[in-house]
Amino acid sequence: MPLQSLPVQTAFRSQLLIGLVASTWLYLFLVLVGPYDTASLSVAWRAGAMLGYGFLFWVVYLLVIPVQHAYYRYFGRWTIVQEGGLMVLFFALCLPPTRLYYLGKIINGDYPFGKFFGEIYAPTFIVLLPVLLLSRYLLAKKNAPPAPVAAAEQVVLTGDNKLDVLQLPLADLIAATAANNYVTVYYQLQGVVKKKLLRTTLKDVSRACPTLVQIHRSHLLNPAHFVAWKDPNTLVATGLELPVSKTFKPMVTLGVSPRLHRF
Repeated sequence: MPLQSLPVQTAFRSQLLIGLVASTWLYLFLVLVGPYDTASLSVAWRAGAMLGYGFLFWVVYLLVIPVQHAYYRYFGRWTIVQEGGLMVLFFALCLPPTRLYYLGKIINGDYPFGKFFGEIYAPTFIVLLPVLLLSRYLLAKKNAPPAPVAAAEQVVLTGDNKLDVLQLPLADLIAATAANNYVTVYYQLQGVVKKKLLRTTLKDVSRACPTLVQIHRSHLLNPAHFVAWKDPNTLVATGLELPVSKTFKPMVTLGVSPRLHRF
């Protein structure tokens, strides 16, 4: 089963903002909370020293974004698997510069690599990850183009004469009534019930629009326009009252079934 596509933000300016938000959150966490081996150091010292961590995470994040762009341009989709893979890549690429910064003159850390990784780097990334993922998701969802609206299903009814053509959305078709060699088609246009006379047969109308329900030998109804029963032998549709014969009433009674009587 294919994974559902995630919204993805491809604009580099937006990625700058996402990286800045996540890095700022990380910086504030390191300064204000003073976790790991910085708890005994002053807030003023942390305010200066932790800038390097925030900057490094931001820069590395921007470096991995071209990977996202390349994948998305080639495959045209982005799923939770790709999102997880990008985070793993980000996690791996952040490690070397972060370790070097930790050992540098500003931090002057003395933890061996294993202790640094387990007690500082991995917990720091865990703190950063939810904010980063949430920022990516929310901004991508906010800026995603609206989903295309499916065109309304159209029905085309024609008669024997050249001008006997009626094309309209199926949802606007109300009913069809036969009289001799003509059929009167009732439909709504901008909320107003209209009618058009076609030189055709009810059988041809039913073939062109098989979702219509036969409620009488001379009447077809679009079930979507059923309103209520006026009496046992008459129903109310949108703007119309139509007779219901005993032959077809069981089918109509079953919730105005969309099954069409076969002529």
